[in-house]
Amino acid sequence: MLPKPEKTEKLNKNLLADSEITKESDEVVAAKRLKNKRRLVLISLSLTVGLSFVFWSFRSVQTYIKSPHSFNFYPNFNFHLPKINLKTKTTSYYSASDTELKNFLENKNWSVSSSFITPTQKTVFNFNFGNVSPQIEIQSLLSKKASESSSINLNLPQGLFFQEEILSSPYLTYKNLITLPNNQLLILVSAPEVSSTDQIKNDLSQLVDLLYWYSISQINSD
Repeated sequence: MLPKPEKTEKLNKNLLADSEITKESDEVVAAKRLKNKRRLVLISLSLTVGLSFVFWSFRSVQTYIKSPHSFNFYPNFNFHLPKINLKTKTTSYYSASDTELKNFLENKNWSVSSSFITPTQKTVFNFNFGNVSPQIEIQSLLSKKASESSSINLNLPQGLFFQEEILSSPYLTYKNLITLPNNQLLILVSAPEVSSTDQIKNDLSQLVDLLYWYSISQINSD
């Protein structure tokens, strides 16, 4: 004899409910296990820290008993921050004098000149250069592209622009039109018996630095 349809449907519902309860129970068990594992990890960490502190305290007490004056209450934690090297070009103000320039050029048969072009034309320094016409000298520089860096590695403040020209025949001639925020400075150097900047690069760089700072100090002088 076959069971009635009503009983079969009720039986299926009960089986489905039991299956859902079992599934929920498994999820609850899994969640409890995960929670217990986390709790065990926290307990282990706490015990580790606590035991470390106990051992440190014990050693500190022993150290104090043996040598009271050398006792250090604080643990010796050494934290070293990583060194960050930011390559920035920072140059503090430097003042060069006329005497310093002449002493630098004393044993050199160079011809040197520095002149302001704008806002007013003014020759600031002249050493064995004779009559200089800045307006003529800068003609060959005006077509040069201005650069924020110099070809001879000058140690000057940021924000300057350089238009340089180097001639090697019949001897080395170096020209540099330096653009400042409110001025333009023309530097001329002629070095007989020198055919390449490699021969005098360090001296030339130092000289241009001195000429720049000396010229800046003379901006407001009469």
